[in-house]
Amino acid sequence: MRDRQRATENAVWFELMVAARTDPDLRARLSVTGRRFFAEIRDVGRMVPGSELFTDDELEMLLNTVEHTFDGEAIRREIDPSPEAEARRLDLICDFAEFYVLRKPAGDG
Repeated sequence: MRDRQRATENAVWFELMVAARTDPDLRARLSVTGRRFFAEIRDVGRMVPGSELFTDDELEMLLNTVEHTFDGEAIRREIDPSPEAEARRLDLICDFAEFYVLRKPAGDG
């Protein structure tokens, strides 16, 4: 997911989303594309081993949180690169996902 958020196409998507804030027509068109894009992220997330432990809502929230984290990282790294912080951030996300799984009661999800 991190690599995808760093792709050139994603930078263009950011720019379009910012432009859509003040352009109702663009916002309406991007809303349809965005919903399809976010559904595809969820579908790919379901292919990850262990994803069956989560309800659809839980998985979507987890993926959305990771996506937003990597979106912010992709923007900030252009002006303030920090490979060390990026490595620690990935460790933190992995620890969080593990915590999220382990805190679920047996049979829940």
